[in-house]
Amino acid sequence: MRRILFVDDEVGVLEALRDALAGRGDEWDMRLARDAPAAVQALGSETFDVVASDLRLPGVTGAELLARVQASCPEAVRVILCDEHDMRGALREAPAAHAFVTKPCDPGALAAVVERACLLREMLGDEALRHAVNRAGALPSVPRLYTRLLALGDDPDATSADVAEVVEQDVAMSAKVLGMVNSAYFSLRREIGTVREAVHLLGLETIKALALSVEAFRCFEGRDGADFSIEALHEHSVRVAALARDIAPSALRDTAFVAGLLHDVGKLVLATSAEPAYWRELVAEAVASFRPLHEIERERRGVTHAEVGAYLLSLWSLPHPVVEAVAFHHQPERTPLRTFDAVAAVHAADALVHERSPLGEPAGPELDRGLLDDWGVADRLADWRRRAAA
Repeated sequence: MRRILFVDDEVGVLEALRDALAGRGDEWDMRLARDAPAAVQALGSETFDVVASDLRLPGVTGAELLARVQASCPEAVRVILCDEHDMRGALREAPAAHAFVTKPCDPGALAAVVERACLLREMLGDEALRHAVNRAGALPSVPRLYTRLLALGDDPDATSADVAEVVEQDVAMSAKVLGMVNSAYFSLRREIGTVREAVHLLGLETIKALALSVEAFRCFEGRDGADFSIEALHEHSVRVAALARDIAPSALRDTAFVAGLLHDVGKLVLATSAEPAYWRELVAEAVASFRPLHEIERERRGVTHAEVGAYLLSLWSLPHPVVEAVAFHHQPERTPLRTFDAVAAVHAADALVHERSPLGEPAGPELDRGLLDDWGVADRLADWRRRAAA
């Protein structure tokens, strides 16, 4: 049974939640709190699996409350409840949240979000996954350039010129920023030749994502590889990221972009750090059988590069929706919520970009057509395929 604390200053909302979820009494043990102090008091005397809070609480906000929960009860799944027009702001204001649910809450959707978050938490604690990661030895720490850009994002006085100054100090990052802004995805009528102009056009969130991606891939350069092209993988990831952002719902485009850039970071861990010889065997079998790598990985050890990558990103404290999209991009059907979100966007983008992979490489992941129907987006597939080929 999952023990859940709901926090909202509107009594009617709490009562509606309690009544709507009454049928889950044998699965959920629910507690209700009207403000942050009442929630803190409940947390001091009881243990909860999930804390779901309204974003706009009086006094201490829901975002601040979940930050406190993160510090005092890090094992609890943290959910923000917010109005639909607040969703984009919530994604930015509440980095401690694992998941976000729009109000008024649909009971089924809320239950699915909670179950998804719990599923990912349990998966990242799986013993087989820990063994796979342990084979890699010491994992790289959070990239420094990314942390500097995060600090600028928290500075209300920071300007795009400040961001550009940081980016310009890194040659690889500058090249990636200019390459991205001048790519076909942005369809600009003129070439952008300076980092400062590129930063202004792309925006801080995209710049942070690119910085994290560039540095994450660079962390593994120089390690013993398994006939493995880091540059080729990065180019694939950039294409997936751009397409995922293009097709994702507007409020989730930044999440889809970051997850797309990092969806295969687990391959870096396995191919360059853990067991290069094992990775060569996997690739050879995948090419010979023309099957996706992740299927063979799961058959062999029950863990794939998707979960390994998600584990690394969770250690780096990336937002839960990003970690979730990386973890499930090959198996979106494992997530109980049937909406087209960041997980779905990365799954679709990865499959469509892989359709154009050259001969001699493992087969790409198969696009789940049944889920496209469930998501209500099957009619967009032809357009997405054209974009993937651009």
